[in-house]
Amino acid sequence: MRVWIQGMPGGDETEVVAGTITEVRDDGAVLYLREPEREERWVLAVPQEPGWGLQALWFSFIAVDAFELEDRRSLGRWFIRLGDSAGGSAAPRGRPASGLPSDSRDPR
Repeated sequence: MRVWIQGMPGGDETEVVAGTITEVRDDGAVLYLREPEREERWVLAVPQEPGWGLQALWFSFIAVDAFELEDRRSLGRWFIRLGDSAGGSAAPRGRPASGLPSDSRDPR
């Protein structure tokens, strides 16, 4: 997916990075980000439109309030959209964002 960490879609001053949703929670989605010249990181993205939430991603970009996952420090208003993340790789399987096993679908 594409994540606007500065500016907004269609804006002049933007910074877009590759991201992957690694977990969906009641309060939003955990994103794994791959930013140039930064360490990998996980962020909580909380949709600003509670009536639509993450379901609106199938047809458009959505505005989210972004927070550092570890300490919930606010990162501001970002935008996310499904689609090609410009050559990014998949999220690593070794560190799940929630502390659950890498494959949390396994009921064991």
